Amino acid sequence: FLFNFFFGGLFIYKDKVSIILLNWNGHEDTVECLESLKHVNYDFYDVYLVDNDSKKESVDYILNYLENDSYYSHSLVLKNQLYNYVKSDDVDILFIINDENSGFAGGNNVALNYILKTKLTDYVLLLNNDTIVSPDFIDGLISKFNESDDTGFVGIKHYYYHERNKLQTVGGGIIDLVHGEAMAVFDDTRDSFDFITGSCIFTSVDVLDEVGTMNEDFFMYWEDV
Repeated sequence: FLFNFFFGGLFIYKDKVSIILLNWNGHEDTVECLESLKHVNYDFYDVYLVDNDSKKESVDYILNYLENDSYYSHSLVLKNQLYNYVKSDDVDILFIINDENSGFAGGNNVALNYILKTKLTDYVLLLNNDTIVSPDFIDGLISKFNESDDTGFVGIKHYYYHERNKLQTVGGGIIDLVHGEAMAVFDDTRDSFDFITGSCIFTSVDVLDEVGTMNEDFFMYWEDV
């Protein structure tokens, strides 16, 4: 799914990235995340914001932000109406109201299933709503993903919110099958992982179509592993 624009006599093509955010009573974090996304230097993205049956005040807070924001254009749809909904290209944020708290896996799957059905994008990015992003992070994810045909998923370095030069994790981990443990990796020279940390998982729609969506048997934790 390629966007194009005319520049200096040439048509420039760029791939579309769809970012999935999950809100559960974390409206202030969600809005701060959306604000940080305004500053990324990759313009060809949209956002699927899934509310996972939050309290009314959390939904109202986000709606008030979207209705008064001049940067994003948005549309609101209930989960039970989603699969009859046709998203137009000019909708930057599709705000989906889930009718139950489906957990991390189930909440993200609401958007993932719609994306798989419509195929309106090239790449999918699961992003925690309590994050803020660097301006170049989408370019970095796309570049890393396309370094090798064998790459399925890409993560990104995480830094502490209040100590922004302090590394929290490099964005992936390894699994100890003998002891049944999953361990985050802190060595930023490592390039291959058993799993990508769920707070930022980047992949293509083609890979998603092949492997499927998240396992909803894991309501919260281990679903990324």
